[in-house]
Amino acid sequence: MKCILIPLDGSALAEAIIPTALDLARDLDARLVLVSVVVPTPTSWGGAAAGWGPVGTWDVAMLPLDEQTRTMESYLASVKAQMPIAADRVTLDARVGTLPRGILDAAEKHGADLVAMSTHGRGGLGRLVMGSVTDMVIRLAGIPVLVVRPPI
Repeated sequence: MKCILIPLDGSALAEAIIPTALDLARDLDARLVLVSVVVPTPTSWGGAAAGWGPVGTWDVAMLPLDEQTRTMESYLASVKAQMPIAADRVTLDARVGTLPRGILDAAEKHGADLVAMSTHGRGGLGRLVMGSVTDMVIRLAGIPVLVVRPPI
């Protein structure tokens, strides 16, 4: 295993996978790719988005798409700066796309051998209503997906 992809959206839940992924990267001498997907909405191209932003706050979602992407690039850089791993072992990828396709496209682009991500662990009606990016990544990925459900 040479590359572990970690999808992040700015939430503590998404970041809960980082310690596990760091341990794996050290043990396997793998590099990490931190990816964030900015999901466009019909109005985000013109300036104001009509939904939640990539970091889960309305004020970010109200930014134009290019500013949302820059916000996520800054966020990923700050996460990278806090990691106890050589900077040249971590790649950042902030992209515009849809979920989970953006995550899977990033995995392909970077040659990831594993996607490591956290989940809410919703089932039943919660999954039906909210959907599950993690579930879709598991179903569509052609590579293994490591999923951690952090304690609530």
